[in-house]
Amino acid sequence: MAQSNIVTHYQQFFQSHEWLTSALSWTVVATPDHSVPSIQVVASNLTGGGRPEIADEMQIRETDLYPMDALFVGKSDMSVALLERNGLYARTPEVLIWLSEGARVWNISWHVNGGEHLIYAANGEILAQVPRLDPQLIFGPAPHVISYEIEPLNEAVRIDTPATTPAEALLRRATAMAIIEQSTGARLDSEWVSHPHPAILIDPPIAYPLEPLGFGHLDPNLDSRLRSAPEAVRHEVLLLVARELSDRYSLTSEHIAASIEAVGHGVSLEWQQREELLDFQMELDEGWRPLLEKEGTSSFDRIRTAACVAVRQALLEASRNADNFSALTYAQRALGAEWPLFRASIAERVESSS
Repeated sequence: MAQSNIVTHYQQFFQSHEWLTSALSWTVVATPDHSVPSIQVVASNLTGGGRPEIADEMQIRETDLYPMDALFVGKSDMSVALLERNGLYARTPEVLIWLSEGARVWNISWHVNGGEHLIYAANGEILAQVPRLDPQLIFGPAPHVISYEIEPLNEAVRIDTPATTPAEALLRRATAMAIIEQSTGARLDSEWVSHPHPAILIDPPIAYPLEPLGFGHLDPNLDSRLRSAPEAVRHEVLLLVARELSDRYSLTSEHIAASIEAVGHGVSLEWQQREELLDFQMELDEGWRPLLEKEGTSSFDRIRTAACVAVRQALLEASRNADNFSALTYAQRALGAEWPLFRASIAERVESSS
């Protein structure tokens, strides 16, 4: 399809879907061999090795109900696309770096005040950024790598920047979307946004700048020992996290207690139980913000919320394969000075099993 036809498609798409014009982030991940990673792999990459909750199906308009980022997943033969209606999580530098390891990543985003931005990353590095979707403003360590692809934007910004009318802004956005489609094969259209899709639910970040949630980044030695331990031991450790932190921080939700009981007896958590845990977590912190201060003293309420995330993640993982320990990443930050003693109790359990 010719570039102009694709631009027209996106102009018409946004004219008929005005609810997406106030805020949107669209991220497309393409691998060199055109292999399409699974949603579980994408979710892990989004969080630097964590394992976020994946809702089986959600309507895109339902994201207003969640005070957390929801990234809707779509696949083509060549790529995976992630749509955020009201968030900018995937355009965060750390996330783009994680997503682009061994891949090419495009991101376009804007918010209620405009802020149109196009970003290209590859092989773990952000290579080029185009503020205002104006090629004259491109910057980054290797802007030349997308100079050919973004050539159509020169025509779209033939008028003075910034865009002074909605039609001018729409043309730039549509042109940038067309550039991404031609580069990756991904397409956003009416049929796709009208149907429910799997959604990756991103927990509030521990702090800014974003930290990788994979426990191996924080404590590679203990992470390796845990992964080598029998499944029963891994399961026991995750239950220990859930029990200890729920007691220590008075997380007295009946849903947490019931989930600990169920997981302790080897019962997998159904979606309704997972939603109840999520609802309780969101009652503690109604805003999507860093849970803890990078430096200084965080409030008890924020530490308690970080502990709740650790409990929820531990229960989710213990009810599956018990082979991801991002719950311990949250636990380490929540426990602070008490972490070494808690870590020692975990290490002792692992050691006694070998």
